[in-house]
Amino acid sequence: MEMRCCRNQNDGGVCYGLVNTVPDEQSKLGTKYSVPQIALFKGVIEAIVQDVTAQGSISNIDALNIRLENQV
Repeated sequence: MEMRCCRNQNDGGVCYGLVNTVPDEQSKLGTKYSVPQIALFKGVIEAIVQDVTAQGSISNIDALNIRLENQV
C-alpha cells in the first residue's frame, strides 16, 4: 500500500488515499467489474489521453471502436 495525495481542481483542497501497488490475486477480488469491463475502461482512458486534439474526450463511435485485445 502507498499513501498518495492530489489537489481538487475546483476548490484546491487536498485529498489523500491509499493505493494498492501490488497486483496480487487478493487485490483483483476487490472489484465487481469483469475483465472485459476493466479492459474497456482502460481502453477508453488510453484513447482520451492519446487524443491528438487534446479535448479530454472521445466520441461515442471512437469508444465503441476501441480494440480490447490489447487491453487485457
